Amino acid sequence: MIEKTKPLLKIVLASIIFGVFAITSTAQGVITPHSIKAKRAPFRVVDVKSLREKDKTARLKYRNAREQYLKEVNFYKSARSQFLSAREKYRKFKTPQNKNLYQQRARAFLERTIEVLIKKLQALEIWISNKRALPEREREAIKNKIEEDINWLASKKEKIATSNIQQIKEMAKEIRRYWREHRLKMKRIIARILAARVDYIINRAEAISERIAQRISKLKEKGKDTSQLEAWLEDFNEKISLARQKYEKAKEEYQQIRESAGENFTNELKQANELFKRANQFIREANQYLKKAHMILVKIVREMRKMGEVNTKSQTESPSQQ
Repeated sequence: MIEKTKPLLKIVLASIIFGVFAITSTAQGVITPHSIKAKRAPFRVVDVKSLREKDKTARLKYRNAREQYLKEVNFYKSARSQFLSAREKYRKFKTPQNKNLYQQRARAFLERTIEVLIKKLQALEIWISNKRALPEREREAIKNKIEEDINWLASKKEKIATSNIQQIKEMAKEIRRYWREHRLKMKRIIARILAARVDYIINRAEAISERIAQRISKLKEKGKDTSQLEAWLEDFNEKISLARQKYEKAKEEYQQIRESAGENFTNELKQANELFKRANQFIREANQYLKKAHMILVKIVREMRKMGEVNTKSQTESPSQQ
């Protein structure tokens, strides 16, 4: 249904940072911080369990939509096979009976083609709806465009029953042109969403780094030895910086993907696939650095907990609990 990419590594930026940030996994395996109730934490209370339930519901909804799409794919394949057989028969023996069968199969095939595209778009819309890392305005704009496409396809489907064979052919050309535009556009959008997830985590990590630096300064004022914490923080910042560089490279790649098809679609699609592949590789590399950053962050939190600078009553959700 959606362009197949290897899933992003599950990474945790912090189990709990000083009783301020809780970490919960999203449906796509990326970790996103949410404010929780904590001592001295001036942040809005968010029900982490509720967020997890919403993610679970979204995953189930997408799974159902994808299953409907896959069922429709089977119907499409059957209709295509019947259409090709009827067309071949009519080309060999141009009898009125064969002509009528050819027209019937052509209509049925085009209807299934449109229906499978609609199911694909509906599943894609659900998938995008739960990508909270993407700004809401941008997410809504993408969903609105998908709705427009679904309505356009539905309007074409309504005309099939009363169309003659020539009109069916013209409509099929329109659908083919649409599909070409869609494939390029969706590659760019999906790459954008995957990159947005990484960007979201990096931004949170940078904010966490500032908080750690503030806590280290307080520990220094109390006369505590912070040399190890400072070294870890420097290493943490370096990993986040490297992740940022990989994210920027991924961004450069996916922004080169065309949003519309030109005269040579085959080459354009090949180029889009290559750009998407490179962008995804940079995203994976960024996640590797974020995973290393998490490992360093765990050390910092443990050390600060020993020094009394972390709320030890806060709960932690590990990857094994996801």
